[in-house]
Amino acid sequence: MPESKKKDAGFLGTYFDRDAVIRMARAIEILSWIVAGIYAVDLVLSLGIFGLQIVRGVIFMPGFTDYAQQVLYILE
Repeated sequence: MPESKKKDAGFLGTYFDRDAVIRMARAIEILSWIVAGIYAVDLVLSLGIFGLQIVRGVIFMPGFTDYAQQVLYILE
């Protein structure tokens, strides 16, 4: 009977504490939303600065492709 109580060590999930993994996953989720927020603020700020430069005449863009290229650079 002692052999029937042995744990099967083939599954690596048995080596980790489930609660600790869930806590770590929640912390990583919160951190990922913070990083996504920073990128969203950066995008809005860059597009705003680009729009202000166009309105103020700071940059010279002769054609539509120039505007499209600058927006593509911002989105990248």
